[in-house]
Amino acid sequence: QVFKGKVSELRNAVTLLTGYRVDLIEDKQYRVYSTYAHRNNVLRFRTNDQGDMDLLESDFASQLTTQIDMYLRDRHSIPAFLSAVTLSLFDGS
Repeated sequence: QVFKGKVSELRNAVTLLTGYRVDLIEDKQYRVYSTYAHRNNVLRFRTNDQGDMDLLESDFASQLTTQIDMYLRDRHSIPAFLSAVTLSLFDGS
């Protein structure tokens, strides 16, 4: 019970600090929701064999080709990618 409470507290803190809710959907696969996106606009990531995270295809990800190219392919930075997505959604663009 205490563990569940701490996990809930941590999940809430992550959402408040990053603007993203992260759910484990199956082994090594995560669904990421922005607090600024519509509920059906989700990103999915999977941990690969090297321990890195890969963005999986989704309808929402297909709308983010500029951010994917700039931050994931060119600079290999998921945090920068998520920040760019957050700012884009926050600004409404």
